[in-house]
Amino acid sequence: MRRTLLLTFVTVIIFLLAYAGATTLSAQTGNHIYLPLMTYDECWPTDIPAGALPGMPPPVFCLINNYGPDTAQPGPNSWFDDFNHGLSLANFQNTHYRLFNNIGAWRTIQWRHADHWMVDLAPRPREGSGYQYGRGYAMLSPDQTFNFVNNRLVVEATVAAGMEVYDEKAWPEIIVSTDPAPVQTPLGLYAFDLLPQGWTLGCRLQSSRVPICALKANDGSPTEQSTRIWEMSFWQVVGTNSYGGFPGNGLENYWRSCAVDVMDINCRDKFRLELTRTSLRLYANDELYFEQTGLPPLPDGLLNGDVYVYLASAQIDHPADTVRYHWDLLKVNP
Repeated sequence: MRRTLLLTFVTVIIFLLAYAGATTLSAQTGNHIYLPLMTYDECWPTDIPAGALPGMPPPVFCLINNYGPDTAQPGPNSWFDDFNHGLSLANFQNTHYRLFNNIGAWRTIQWRHADHWMVDLAPRPREGSGYQYGRGYAMLSPDQTFNFVNNRLVVEATVAAGMEVYDEKAWPEIIVSTDPAPVQTPLGLYAFDLLPQGWTLGCRLQSSRVPICALKANDGSPTEQSTRIWEMSFWQVVGTNSYGGFPGNGLENYWRSCAVDVMDINCRDKFRLELTRTSLRLYANDELYFEQTGLPPLPDGLLNGDVYVYLASAQIDHPADTVRYHWDLLKVNP
């Protein structure tokens, strides 16, 4: 009897310590760990996030205190990570990633679980009073730069972009930029607006399954947006030829959609962004989904410079207390 009571007491204490002293990753690197004592307000929200279903972990702001092996495989000018880590409620400690959190948002955390990785983003504090921004972002980036090879760069990432619950108020982005780090103050709508001091090209993957891509100059500052050179979508034609870019004519079968009550894995799709000097192609699950060719040549600073790859999770005025994003595979120049 005494032994049973003792084991029960120890179990409760361990749970409370894990809840109260869990890891938060608000630094700009995945190679440091912090174990603060969290208050109730810091652990809030606790309701199931938008992008999750009952039975899945609640917001994990006070639950991440585990870490494990790095699954990234860096190459001289390439990257491969399948995120098959076998971990639960794990952070990014001692991995080859840089993490950028809490940009405009009340709280963000990036974490590994169930053989993929996720982002929990709480747009606003519990009371919501006096908070400056309606926008919030988190970004992950490999800890090395890449280069175009023969005027060509390829980034592949798996993400559940077609979550209807996002309602175009939350979305993921794939970004390449010569800017080594984002600013910490939101400057515009998109996550790629956070990289104003480098040549930047990014694609927003909306829940409507209509991608929007843009090229921005390197003429900004930490407090001022850079110039948008062009923005493209199926209705914004920058090149001489345009194909696809909307869920119709059979393309809806390649980029899937998840209803509010459907698990993210059913629309966790692989996107492949291929850039050349005069073209942009976006593939969904290995099928061409959007293409524009005959573009004005990309700037030499991007084509011949050292390029950082960013995977961004963004929201603007989403009504949920927490938004969850589901990411997986990452390849660069495969």
